[in-house]
Amino acid sequence: MFHSSGKITASIICFTLLYSTAHAVTVQVEDAWVREAPPGSTTLAAYMRIHNPATRDLTILEITSPSFKKIEIHQTTIVNNMMRMEKVERATIPAHSELVLEPGGKHLMLFSPESRLKAGDHVTIILSFKKDQHQEIQAEVKKADSMNQHQSNNHHH
Repeated sequence: MFHSSGKITASIICFTLLYSTAHAVTVQVEDAWVREAPPGSTTLAAYMRIHNPATRDLTILEITSPSFKKIEIHQTTIVNNMMRMEKVERATIPAHSELVLEPGGKHLMLFSPESRLKAGDHVTIILSFKKDQHQEIQAEVKKADSMNQHQSNNHHH
């Protein structure tokens, strides 16, 4: 009887692990960085590449950070030769694909920093998906000049 009970317990543990793994959000984030802002600025921008290895699309419902009062996703557009930024309510990362947040395209706008951030600092950003699923990201604060060099090196292929 004990042997049979052990098999049932093992089966329950395996099922629980498989179920929780199947429902976990595991996006892969690369090149997460925040552009250093001038002193006194109340708005910063963040950029990154978010890969979705899952078999279904993932939608980012909310983005938060203990370092900022509010974070929004924005899209840069050109209208009548004027650059504009428009708020995007939700961003979807297609299955087996990626969402690129970059200068001149979609990006994060970080409002009202808790303290002055300078190059070398790190910021925690939390992506929230459905059913209380979250993923924490660490983004380094960098000077725009150093990132321009980094981007030209990355896009040189």
